[in-house]
Amino acid sequence: MTQKCIVCKTPTKKTCTGCKMTAYCSTACQRKHWIIHIVECSNPGREITTADRMAANIFGPNYDNHAQTMIDYGFYKVTDPMDIRRLRLLYREVIQDFGVKPHTLHKWRVERRLHAELIKCFKSPTAPPSPQTLLWLNTHSDLFDQNHDTSGLASLRTIQSMERLTWYRIGGSPNDTDEQIRQRKWSDDQTMCFALYDTVLLMPGPALGAAKLWVVFGFCVLPDEGNTTTLSQLYRDLIDRTTFDEFCEAYKTSSLIALMDRKGLKQSRINLPAEFEPVMNQSPSRISSIWHFKVHCRWPAHVVPASFLDLFGFAKCENEAETSRLRVLYDKAFNECLIPPFQLQEAASKNELYKLLTQTPKFRCSKAERRFLKRVLGIDETNLEGGNS
Repeated sequence: MTQKCIVCKTPTKKTCTGCKMTAYCSTACQRKHWIIHIVECSNPGREITTADRMAANIFGPNYDNHAQTMIDYGFYKVTDPMDIRRLRLLYREVIQDFGVKPHTLHKWRVERRLHAELIKCFKSPTAPPSPQTLLWLNTHSDLFDQNHDTSGLASLRTIQSMERLTWYRIGGSPNDTDEQIRQRKWSDDQTMCFALYDTVLLMPGPALGAAKLWVVFGFCVLPDEGNTTTLSQLYRDLIDRTTFDEFCEAYKTSSLIALMDRKGLKQSRINLPAEFEPVMNQSPSRISSIWHFKVHCRWPAHVVPASFLDLFGFAKCENEAETSRLRVLYDKAFNECLIPPFQLQEAASKNELYKLLTQTPKFRCSKAERRFLKRVLGIDETNLEGGNS
């Protein structure tokens, strides 16, 4: 199957030699993207460290809120969002500008000399002048010292550290215990809003596994699901202007769009795809299944009714490998070919999916893939125009 290289978008049939899924046109592109892909690859060739996860989180389009990584690299001790961003930028600079590899960061941390080596990086004669970073490093050595103030470390491991920072942000007391936080009696709507706060306040966008957030908060409408920056910033601006209770009420009553407009953010939100407003006006409980299906094709764990999947040929898949193959084709239709979701749904309802897909110029597929689509979609050759295959 011809796909687009994930790095340079060049059409290619080559894929990662490990997982055989992610498309790369060359070894150079694979090496460039490896810092991100290594944590997603099903066969990376070595053990994944928390340094690998931290680097992938910083350079990738999404942030996976991995608790042990937050602990290992100092994020769990920070309570100021500005310091979180400063710490992320510091690690980005060390890796990108100074050429320090994640495995080197891992070694420094294990040998308990991470802070000292970071200081050396910024004091190097070849390093660009960065007195503010050096000052910040010198005054925050405790973030990198795993022996510092460890009395609460065991309990911090019981919940994700970033959750505690979000708890403070919505008005929770720093004196609240982990047990009190875990036992909070919240509705499903409040829990979902807290999860959004937990991601967009300190990260570029929802974590890779947070599929439901992608749907109910409208990230699913983005044409490039890797680029969440604009929408995440819109939510950060809204959070800055509202209380948590106000935000939850708007989410519960499908009125987040109205809340954005009241808070002076109308211009920002109308710059988003046109589908954003109707999706949010249907959220959280009335969103069309096609948006759930779009997210399912990227993250299969997100559940879609079987009856809806049957419209798209999944009932005729003979094994999990074929199911995965079909999901990849639809993911390509959504995110590379940019076929509008409702156009795809309409074609499915009219039994015209094969025609739509194969007549879309950007939807390039092999003869074997065309035969596969015909079979799972129940296409009769005599019904195709001119008998084309």
